[in-house]
Amino acid sequence: MLSVPLVGTYLAFFIFGGNFPGTAVIPRFFILHVLIVPALIVGLVGAHLFLLVRQKHTQFPGEGRTERNVVGSPMFPVFMAKTTGFMLIVAGVTALLGAFAQINPIWQFGPYEAARISYAVQPDWYMAFLDGALRIFPSWSFHSFGYTIPFEVTIPAVVFPGLLFGLAYAWPAIERRVTHDNALHN
Repeated sequence: MLSVPLVGTYLAFFIFGGNFPGTAVIPRFFILHVLIVPALIVGLVGAHLFLLVRQKHTQFPGEGRTERNVVGSPMFPVFMAKTTGFMLIVAGVTALLGAFAQINPIWQFGPYEAARISYAVQPDWYMAFLDGALRIFPSWSFHSFGYTIPFEVTIPAVVFPGLLFGLAYAWPAIERRVTHDNALHN
């Protein structure tokens, strides 16, 4: 947050309720986790269900299928039975993995020693693009009017992902304009 130009320090001060770490961090995140995030989830699920009723499910083209109907098995009992069966299979496989698959075989590594930490620490796979951009970007910063704008964090962590996901979001419109294909494809 501190890398956001001009308002980074104010933004961090507002979110954490003062300097970090401080006394207001835990109560603020408690309210966030207990009230705000569940309310957002309920709102998004409601919006999803509204759009589902309004626009109907998408389906592949076929006999008897139009833009105004949905052809397939009914939700109850057929779809519900399939979904319940799949849920029970996933629960069974998870239980079997929990019972028989060893995640961290302590007999191979020995007891924990704090001095023997792993040196090849790396982020999870979904953060590899962001971490790689942060590692290879040069250490540039801009100083003006008493402010420092750290480009070494802002550009690889905010601008590059913004451009990437913005392009992914705009791709259907770009393809529609280039190919002149305005037909419905659901």
